[in-house]
Parts: sequence; C-alpha cells; structure tokens
Amino acid sequence: MLTAFCRGLSAAGTFGLNVVLARQLPLADYGNLAVCLTAVLALAIFSRFGFETSLLRFGGAAWHDDNLNAFRRVVNIALKVVTSISVVVAIVIGLLLWVSPFDWAAGELLRTVLIAVPFLAISSIVASGFKAAHRPEAGALFEVGGVSLLACCLVLVLPSLGYAVTAQSAAIIYVGSSIAFCAIGLLSLTLLKRYAKPTNDLTQADSPDGDFKDSNVKYKEVSLKEYLTTSSDFLIVAGTQFLGNWSGVFFVEYFQDETAAALFSAARRTSLLPLLLLSVVVAICSPKLAGLFQASEPERFQALVHRSSLIVCAVNVPILLVMAIGAPWWMNLFGSDYQSHWILLTVMSCGQLVGAVTGIATGVMGMTGQQQLLRRISIVSAVAAVILSAVLSATMGVLGAAIAGAFYAAGQSLAVTFAVRKQLGYFPTPRLR
Repeated sequence: MLTAFCRGLSAAGTFGLNVVLARQLPLADYGNLAVCLTAVLALAIFSRFGFETSLLRFGGAAWHDDNLNAFRRVVNIALKVVTSISVVVAIVIGLLLWVSPFDWAAGELLRTVLIAVPFLAISSIVASGFKAAHRPEAGALFEVGGVSLLACCLVLVLPSLGYAVTAQSAAIIYVGSSIAFCAIGLLSLTLLKRYAKPTNDLTQADSPDGDFKDSNVKYKEVSLKEYLTTSSDFLIVAGTQFLGNWSGVFFVEYFQDETAAALFSAARRTSLLPLLLLSVVVAICSPKLAGLFQASEPERFQALVHRSSLIVCAVNVPILLVMAIGAPWWMNLFGSDYQSHWILLTVMSCGQLVGAVTGIATGVMGMTGQQQLLRRISIVSAVAAVILSAVLSATMGVLGAAIAGAFYAAGQSLAVTFAVRKQLGYFPTPRLR
C-alpha cells in the first residue's frame, strides 16, 4: 500500500502539473511546452542507456543473494555512465539548437528545459537502485514524476507571490525542481549503499505450495560487457516504446499546430494514468523475479507472475473502462477547450485495455534474459506505430494520431505476451489458481 501511495503521488504530480499548466497557459503555449517536456523526457530516456532496467535485473539478483558489494558495483556503474551520457547529450543538443538556422517558436523554451536532462536521467537510476534493493516505496517516490509533483506545487504558489505563470517561468521551475529532486535522491541512495543490509524478503507467500526453500544458487558476478550490452538492449526497448506512445505529439504539431499537440498531450497523459499500478507491481516484483529466475525456481516464479498480472488486470480494467466512458469529464479537467475532444481519450483508453489484460509480460521478458527478443519486438512495433501515426496524423489530424497510439499499445502488448508463451511455455496473464 505504501508503494502504491508513493507511486500515486508521482503520477499525480505528472498529471497535476499538466492540468495546472493547461488551465493557466494559452492553448498554443501549453502545446509548445508539452512538446518541449516530451522531447526532454525522450532525451532523458536515451541518456539512461537502459541502465534503469538492467539495474533492476542485476541489482535485484545481487540483493537477493545478500551480495552488497555486487549491488554497490552495479549501482555505481549505472550512475557514472548515465551521468556522463546525459551531460554530453544536454550540451550537444543545446549547441545544435544555438547554431541552428531554423527559427522555431519553442526553441528558447527547449534550450531552458534541456538543463533538466541529466537530473531526470540520474533520478531514474536512483529510483531503480531503491527498487533493486527491495525498497519499492522509496523507488516509486524518487521516480521522475516526483519532479513534476514539486514543480506543480511551485507553479500553484507562483500567482500568490505576484508572478504570472508563463511557459518560460514554468520551464525554469521544472528545471529547478529536477535539480533539487536529484540531489535529495542521490543523498538517499548514498545512505542506502553505505548503511543498508540486504534482506531476502521472499517469503512463504511467494511459493505456490507454501514451502519456502533457500536456494544454493549463488549470484553470478555480471561483467561490465554484459552489463553494457544488456543495458543497450533495454535502451532500445525504452526508446522505441517512447516513440510508439509519443510520436503522435510531434506529428500533429508538424502537420497541424501547437493546439493539436496540446490536445494530444492532455489525452495521452490521462490515458497512461491507470498504468501507475503496473509500474508499482513491476517495481515490487522485478527484483524478486530476477532472483527467482537466477535461482532456478520456476514454480515460484510462475506463481508470482500470474498473481501480479491478476492484480494489474483486476484494478486497471475497471479504471480504463470508466475512463473511456467518462472521457468528457476527464478531459474537462484541463479546461473547456479540451472537453470537446473527449473522443481522443476514449480511443487511447481502449488501446490500453489490452495491456491491462496481458499483465506484466514486458517485465517478465526483461527479468529472464529475453531482452534481445524484446528489443526486436519493440523495434518492429515502434516502426509500425511511427509510420501509422505519420499517415493518420496527416490525413485525420489529432484523432488519427490517437488511433495509431491505440493500435500500438494493443499490438505491442499482444506480441510480448505471445513471445513469453513461446519462451516460457505459459501466458503471463492473470490466473485465478
């Protein structure tokens, strides 16, 4: 429950910041800012190089085996590599924008929020470090959504101090929030690495027959090459998933205008809200799944997969149905200009329903060493989604982009589910017994 509450705060921050900005900024200004924040999140995903997921796998396995030295090693490598990449990415993109001959209305805005890239990337590694250490509540609290939560509070306070909320002031607040959030997270993770003691919290409840048995299989030290290779696969997976989910916002701005981008962004962020439960379950289960898989305990592994998927399905399906039916009310939270485009949220929610039914299939593949197959599926799905999004955005506008996003969500989930069935011999979907 504490993990769900912390993750809920993070998700509420992301959603709340967008609602507040949509209500206080003109539609075009919010559209420009939404595109810039989306671009920054994409750069932060690239800068993480997939270490946020590989850290769950290798760090979780090390913690499962009570190997604190190995845990510290994988965390330190992730922090060093991600810090280096993210700083270089922010500087290079900033220089390219500075010397670019193109006069883009949101160019100055993007140069401002680019400063947040390293801090967002590092915060994600901090969150994964806590999750790998079987502290999912802290991991959920230190996710990137916490930056939005802090920024949302500051934006709400700004008018009471006599300052008007503009796209530029909101961008500065977001950058400042990312810096403060990252500093707190790094300090907390340092204390964890220094003073915490690994505890294997897999109990009898995780065993299908109630008989808990300690495994004699010891943690296998991961080489730097394997760590980097696995992380690069997860980078491609995360990057392609981002493209599949968010390419529409760039296409609608290109083919239409900033207003269409604002409408798409509001509907997309709302449709992704129910997935916070999935992230909570993945945060709790991923390190355990990695430990059970390495310890060769297939029965307990399968039981945990089915039980986790059942939780995700039982909660997310009703929420998504309510969201699809009550789309006008949800979109009205952003303002009356958004309510008339409620059909966007309905379409996107229907696409997410398939993912809710398939459970934690993507997490299962990532924790069982199937990241290369997952990478191939993600690339094919993302390429298809980008092409479909470009075609439908050009012909049908923002509704076409929403339809493309819905097809991507459904197709990706089904493909990964059948891949797990082929590799492990069973579907990772909910099972009552």
